[in-house]
Amino acid sequence: FEHVRIPHSVIEIPYNYIDENAYQMISCYRKKFAAAEAWAGKRIFVTVDGAAQVAELYVNGVSEIIHSNGYTSFSADITDELDFGSGNVNIIAVRLNSREDSNIPPFGKVVDYLTYGGIYRGIYLEIEENDHINDVFIKTSGCDTASTERTLKTTVKMRIGSDAVDQNNAGRYEIRQSICDSDGRTIMKYSQEWIPFHMKSEEQTVETSMTVASASLWNTKTPVLYRCITALYLDGNK
Repeated sequence: FEHVRIPHSVIEIPYNYIDENAYQMISCYRKKFAAAEAWAGKRIFVTVDGAAQVAELYVNGVSEIIHSNGYTSFSADITDELDFGSGNVNIIAVRLNSREDSNIPPFGKVVDYLTYGGIYRGIYLEIEENDHINDVFIKTSGCDTASTERTLKTTVKMRIGSDAVDQNNAGRYEIRQSICDSDGRTIMKYSQEWIPFHMKSEEQTVETSMTVASASLWNTKTPVLYRCITALYLDGNK
């Protein structure tokens, strides 16, 4: 192995007299690191923002995920494979197939550009609580009317890993949201309680809706922005 910095291309090619087969190969990236003892009891995720074209990610020799698309990111929960403590060495490895495949976009028809190969975007770790929010998607309505009231509908995706999720004790979960204006002032608050309906560690989805009065629309002359803060609580604890 040679030492490289991410983002990286599997091979450097000249600006002219290019052979498109030069970067179509199998390659491997490895990273050694220590998982801090303080991470124990949390969930550890690794995210790759872009790796061309087919990537298989291993942690300590165990295959965690195979991702077939060089233009989309992917994540894997690697918690169960880690050895925690400063004295333990963990290895993340990515086996990368950069060869063209007609079943994987953008291949299949004519491609008039070079696709290269390698981990060409960032790769990073995320340390999350057992219960955490994965994603918040916000959709607005009422923006095409004369009214100043705007309705915000949000889809909150969470992963519940707490032992509170079982048949006898579902726990009291609550989504709390607040809308802040450009000056940081809270102009709207909303909360919704819910009970997880899947097994522990599966992704949960909750939809919320709130109406914000006297909301200004964004435009190039008055680029007004608002901020939506979403928090997850279990039995009153954030």
